[in-house]
Amino acid sequence: MSTAKKARLNQDRKAIALPLFGLSVLWLAMVLGTYTDLFVSDPWSGANGGYDPALESVHASTYLIFAGIAALGICSVLAKSKAERAGSTKLAHAARGFTVVAVVVSLIIGVIFGFGTFGNAMNNAPSGTSHSEMVRVFGVYVPILLDAALLVFVILKAFVGHKEEAEDE
Repeated sequence: MSTAKKARLNQDRKAIALPLFGLSVLWLAMVLGTYTDLFVSDPWSGANGGYDPALESVHASTYLIFAGIAALGICSVLAKSKAERAGSTKLAHAARGFTVVAVVVSLIIGVIFGFGTFGNAMNNAPSGTSHSEMVRVFGVYVPILLDAALLVFVILKAFVGHKEEAEDE
């Protein structure tokens, strides 16, 4: 087997392995996020079982899960670009299809994360309760903005600005 063919085969394998690595990082981030949430105080466990705004805090799990989603998105985009540069073998064709699916899955997970973060903040405390503004900013708004920026980055890098082969009409 020639060295050029081996290099193309390695490109194809990397294009398939990168999204799987990103998915593994996302899984690890979710496990660590769940673990860190064990040590966060619950605002609903205040005096007499009522809501205590002093117990509100920014959850590290939000940022850990976002980091996992970012790893999946970036790995998927890198893999898609590797797959596009790959040859015309069956493995390269499968890698191109797999990386498109990986990019779409990372986008779907990112959208679910954004909506979940927003929805969790809306139903968090009784109305009329004063909240800590810093907890609200860093626990809700910053993760949503980071997630939106990540989604735009993944969409632009994966689907915009690439040369397409001329289609025969």
